[in-house]
Amino acid sequence: MLKVRSLGLCCLLLGACGGTEKEPGGPPPVVAPTLQGLTVSLELPMLEVSQSQVIKVDGSYSDGTTVNLLDKVELSITGEAAVLDRSNGVAIKAVAPGTAVLKATFEGQSAESTLTVVPARLVSLSIAGNAAVGAGETVQLTATGVFADDSVQDVTQAVTWTVSNVELAAVEAPGTIKGLKVGAVEVVAELESVREVLALNVECRYPAGAPATVLEYEMLPNMSWEGAFLGDGSKINFSTQSFFCDAQFADKETIVLLVMAGWCPACPGYLDRVTAMADDLEAAGALLVHVEAETESYGPASNAYANRKINSMGGGGRGIRIGDADTKPVADTIRNSPVITAYPSVFIYRKRDMRMIATQSASEYYLPLVDIVENPEWNWRDPLNPLPAFESQCTEGQDEASEPNDTLATAALLNGPALVDGGVCTDAADYYRIDVPGRWRLTIQFQNATGNLDLDLWNASTGRPVTSNNQPVGSFSTRNAEAYQGEGPGMIRVYGVNGASAPYRLFFEIL
Repeated sequence: MLKVRSLGLCCLLLGACGGTEKEPGGPPPVVAPTLQGLTVSLELPMLEVSQSQVIKVDGSYSDGTTVNLLDKVELSITGEAAVLDRSNGVAIKAVAPGTAVLKATFEGQSAESTLTVVPARLVSLSIAGNAAVGAGETVQLTATGVFADDSVQDVTQAVTWTVSNVELAAVEAPGTIKGLKVGAVEVVAELESVREVLALNVECRYPAGAPATVLEYEMLPNMSWEGAFLGDGSKINFSTQSFFCDAQFADKETIVLLVMAGWCPACPGYLDRVTAMADDLEAAGALLVHVEAETESYGPASNAYANRKINSMGGGGRGIRIGDADTKPVADTIRNSPVITAYPSVFIYRKRDMRMIATQSASEYYLPLVDIVENPEWNWRDPLNPLPAFESQCTEGQDEASEPNDTLATAALLNGPALVDGGVCTDAADYYRIDVPGRWRLTIQFQNATGNLDLDLWNASTGRPVTSNNQPVGSFSTRNAEAYQGEGPGMIRVYGVNGASAPYRLFFEIL
């Protein structure tokens, strides 16, 4: 009996025999859902530099649910085009043009998304530089762009440059604008549909490099005369600048400068000869200017004296009459110039560059004035044997780096050993100013078959070659090289013989 009771007690303590079995109709066990995959989402597949966007990372689970896992995943970026930005949440920020791959990793799952980064958008343009340029001169402008990332860049080379009137100005290179004719023109810079306009004034300016006095075959000095007389007795304020620039002289291409003196016995006859051909000279585009340099008593002559004297000699009501005593900025500039060796003197200047193209001193005969003014581009240094218009034998860019050095005032400086590639590429000579105390040698090499070049030692005060025993000092041959050895400071002129043109190589040595 005891044994039976013990078994019953055991069953009571366990609650029931067979108690580990499920009760019929109970709930199934809870099983946690598992992560099946990740999705990395970017709303925009492309950003500009400095832009950013939020990142979305979703996890797909075995129970069909989708959960935002951005705060749990490990994020990484491949490439230098973007970085993670956690300053306000979690975002991806574009920092450089290129491609960035965003990767998310969590619980053995990973996913990627690719972002393309493009340069920041151009927001605005600005143009800087001088808003005025001389006709025949160039001005360099620069274009600056402001971009959406607040960066500022020089975009001079990238923009498209145009001008509103191609008759007034031309684009020679990015930002380089050449003035052609006097007037107002718009310069336009355009890039990525952004456009900026600069109002450019093309001005008339007297050519640079004009000397202070009258020199042979150099530019006419920039001079003026208040109260000059016209042939009808009326007065005008006349200047070489007004001849070069003003509309009233737009039909003139040359100046015939007849310089006389009140005591000169040959002047009335020369004046009669010039007056007789005045109609033909004017028809050929010449402006006749009579200059009285001295009175009968060898004193300075005023405008009023010049008008009276020319009328008394039968000037025929032609030409502008000026007295050199009224020359500005310096009185008697013409009278005291080295080219005045006799009266009358005649000088012809072409308007294009205000350079002397002919002088009576070059011939013992009368100058063929009408022929000269009808052909101002010809070489008239030998009036009996003129040469046709100059033809350059240089290719583009063969001028020396120091160009323009075609006048005494703009001469290139040589103050140490130098090698210069250049050329006589215009009808003007090239000038070099030597500034060394000791001995030196200058050599130019060229192809004589292309054009014969010579060099001489130049006197800047007289505008003529330095002479020794009445012969010019320099190197004058028909070889393919010219050389001259000198000592101390000086000026060298390299020029084409009889209007020749050729590229050259210049060597300057200190001895």
